[in-house]
Amino acid sequence: MDFKIRKATNSDSVYVPSIIEEIAYWAKFRSTGVTSRTVDYILRKIEEGVVLIAVDERDQWVGFSYLETWEHGQYVANSGLIVKPKFRNTGLALQLKQSALRLAAQKFPQAKVFSLTTSLSVAKHNLELGYRPVAHDVLLRDKDFISGCGGLLNYPKMVESHQGDSECFTMVYDPILSRLKKVS
Repeated sequence: MDFKIRKATNSDSVYVPSIIEEIAYWAKFRSTGVTSRTVDYILRKIEEGVVLIAVDERDQWVGFSYLETWEHGQYVANSGLIVKPKFRNTGLALQLKQSALRLAAQKFPQAKVFSLTTSLSVAKHNLELGYRPVAHDVLLRDKDFISGCGGLLNYPKMVESHQGDSECFTMVYDPILSRLKKVS
């Protein structure tokens, strides 16, 4: 299947309601830790230049993701990752995550990129990309991050999972550490 990943532009705003609907459906269906967002919020992210969209040969959206920042850009998360069912198991999710790491490196070169997920496949992709597992409390210290989690569709389940054995994976990609490993 052919698709192209690119930074979203204002012309992509026509896809935003459909993207939000798709995210909400799959988050509810799969009980995943996806944060619900408004059209205005995603449009603001497009204006900031931190939204990635994957389109097919007809220029219809097939995948989506955006960057979220905390602590003045010291921490970045690849958020809202969604791939339409027809394009799953094609490598698109991994390519979106790779593109998000490149975009984060361009916009926030010193930032650590983190992932909080209940998806085993996302955790697997993270490991392939150089993320490392960390304790939940590493991320849960930031008040903005914690308040942003309130929008997660299954936030109570995720909070409960933080208190013992967890099906929630907390991982961090440190670009500085990654560059050091490549040098040695």
